[in-house]
Amino acid sequence: MSRAASRATRRAGSAAAISAGSNTLERLAAERSDPTTLDTVARRLGLPVSPEYQVVQGQPFALGPYRIPDVSVWAFEAPVGETSPVIEAPSGFYVFRLDSVTAAGVPPLNQIRAGASTAIRLEKQKVLARHRADSLESALRGVPDLAGAAAARGLDVQRFGPFTRLRPPSYLAREPIVVGTAFGLRVGERSGVLEGETGYFIVESLSRKLADSSAWLAQRDVQRTQLRQAVQQARIQQYMEGVRAKAKVVDRRKDIFKSQAAADAAATTF
Repeated sequence: MSRAASRATRRAGSAAAISAGSNTLERLAAERSDPTTLDTVARRLGLPVSPEYQVVQGQPFALGPYRIPDVSVWAFEAPVGETSPVIEAPSGFYVFRLDSVTAAGVPPLNQIRAGASTAIRLEKQKVLARHRADSLESALRGVPDLAGAAAARGLDVQRFGPFTRLRPPSYLAREPIVVGTAFGLRVGERSGVLEGETGYFIVESLSRKLADSSAWLAQRDVQRTQLRQAVQQARIQQYMEGVRAKAKVVDRRKDIFKSQAAADAAATTF
């Protein structure tokens, strides 16, 4: 997957000012082959120039919280150093400059060494943690006091509840497997080792209170309406996806964003 590095300058403001500003950007900065143009025009107009951003071919591009259309199409049609046409987005008008392009492929080891080393180290730590958890589970098998035995081994012991499936304690908010297992245990029953998102767990059920069916009956009609609306929305979505699948769309944005430098070169040749 190819990547490009680009910078942008942005114009935003009232309706009249935006119109005038976009015309100025188009006249002075857009579709220029001189890479210094963007910085020069930005200083002249008092506009900020963004830090360098990566653009991935075929993927939408966002500049901070703003999604900017067509950038990932233009960036892979233009030569390095050229500026883009004025690109309009809900947040303003933008001109981009292409600073570099990295071809698709496996990156060199020196670029990914730190990340790869961290990933390998993390995997080794997970293997060791799993072995330790399995050993602990074997040692605690048949021991009635889970909390006392675990605490005696210097392990973190937490007691929670009562809580519901939909509102687990914050400690388990990212652990759906642990929460689901807790509700599947009988009172006094203990789980095996559970691999969660943040570690390994052994869970023991201390008590259970059955759900109040009268509370569910009171909101049954509301729940039925919500489910019906969800089904209707899903069917509408399926219909729209079917329409899109049958539609024949030709993406000609590459033709629109053909390099101005290439056009100038062609004009010079002929």
